[in-house]
Parts: sequence; C-alpha cells; structure tokens
Amino acid sequence: MTTNHPTGSTAHLGYAQIAGGFHATRYASARGHPMTHMLTINFNRLDVSEDQVSSLFREVRLRVARAWRYARLRDELLGTFDYFHVQDNPNSKTNVHWALHIPPGRGLWFEKLVLDRLAKLIGSNLDSDAVKMTTVTTPGGMAKYMLKGANPMFASHFHMSDWVANRGTVIGRRFGTSRSLGRTARKANWVRKASTS
Repeated sequence: MTTNHPTGSTAHLGYAQIAGGFHATRYASARGHPMTHMLTINFNRLDVSEDQVSSLFREVRLRVARAWRYARLRDELLGTFDYFHVQDNPNSKTNVHWALHIPPGRGLWFEKLVLDRLAKLIGSNLDSDAVKMTTVTTPGGMAKYMLKGANPMFASHFHMSDWVANRGTVIGRRFGTSRSLGRTARKANWVRKASTS
C-alpha cells in the first residue's frame, strides 16, 4: 500500500509499485532487452513546480514514444520502447528516474530526443545539469536505487533494508511502466522463476 495524502500525493512507493519495478526489470532481461540506461530529469533545476512535474513528464513520455515509434518504422532493430520510471522529491527537489532499454549505438540519439522534446515543452533552454543519462551495468542494482522510496514496511520483503530512504512527498503519479513491460504483458508472456530466498 502507498501512504496517501488528501492532495493526491504519496509519501512512499507501495508494494505493487515496488514489485512492478523489479518485475519489469527482470522481464526486460528475460526478453533479451535488459535495462541499459537510466535517465534522470531534475525538474527542480528547470524551475518546474512540484504539482506540474507528473503531467509534464507524461507529455515528455508521450512525445518521445511517438518519435520512437516513427524511428522504428525505419529501423526494426530499435524494438519496443521498454521502460519504467519513478518520481522522487527529496528535500523538495523533484526529479524523475527513467530506466530504459536502448539498443547499442542509439544512446546519443535518445538523449538528444529527450532534451529536444523537454526544451520545447518548457519553452526555454535546459540547465546543463538538468538531464543526465548513465549506462546501466547491473539492472537489479539500478532498480533498487530507483525504488529506494519504498514504504519501509516492505523493505525486508524486497531485501532493500539498506536502500530505503525518505524520497519525499510526490504529487501525482509516482511510478509507471511501458505497456511492453507492464503487468498485462508480463502475465501473457512470462513465467517467473520461483524465488530462492
């Protein structure tokens, strides 16, 4: 369960969201499309108010997904647009972490795509530190990092006791996955291995 507030905000990631992040990460690897990058957008540096971040990031995702689909028509190797995202607000510094599978050789293209769409949406040039993309070598470790805003009551269940931290109150959508990695896709196409812990 998430800890809800009257304003439609949450203080933590709930059980289903935490599980969804880990399952999306494992399913991506099982499909042969492991998470390869994490892109972080620091909306605080862009002077975007906390109550606008969720809707603005949704629009960024929609525009990037549209461009991805168009590019895929010319390059089938691009594959589906696979990701999950988590919004944080530590110390009132709102940011979004976006875990992605980006095929080899397309990282710079994708980063430029996000920068271009985001700049158009906010109507100004971006602060040089507002968007950072890093290469992921251990998808499971990246998932734990992204999901560290988990409700502490679930920390031991997910083996995250050393990771959980106060990631602030978030207005709007705190977590989401692409359709290609979401619950419906996983249920239809994936048989999870039994836990050994």
